[in-house]
Amino acid sequence: MRRLLLATLLLAMACGDTLPQHERIEMQGDTLRIPLDRVADGGVHFYSLISHGKRINFLVRSDASGTLHAHLDACYACYHYRRGFVVEETAIVCRACRYVYDLRQSEWNYIGACAPITMPSSIRAGELRIRRRAFERAERYF
Repeated sequence: MRRLLLATLLLAMACGDTLPQHERIEMQGDTLRIPLDRVADGGVHFYSLISHGKRINFLVRSDASGTLHAHLDACYACYHYRRGFVVEETAIVCRACRYVYDLRQSEWNYIGACAPITMPSSIRAGELRIRRRAFERAERYF
């Protein structure tokens, strides 16, 4: 009986309508700045930024060539489930539909599909930079 109750509770929590909690990061003026030594290590790094009272979750990842990419922790198809993505081995997986994307791929620009939504970013002066406007446009997904 206890196991059934625990399994039911865990399943209910997994299907909840809450955004995953990530490391919170702050905007500096009109630009978010993340030092490259924090994200250019071949891994996937998840962050949250508050924009107009909404928590915007995003991730920074490296592809096989070492190029950094920024994406929302949301996709065009499943964002309304508010579940985001999880890293599993060498892939990122949608928590809602379980669709898998290989982290080594350079592009995930599948508009309308279950793919992390690309955020425009640039690299300058040893930092990954994302403009405030990109987060304002992302608010609708959160």
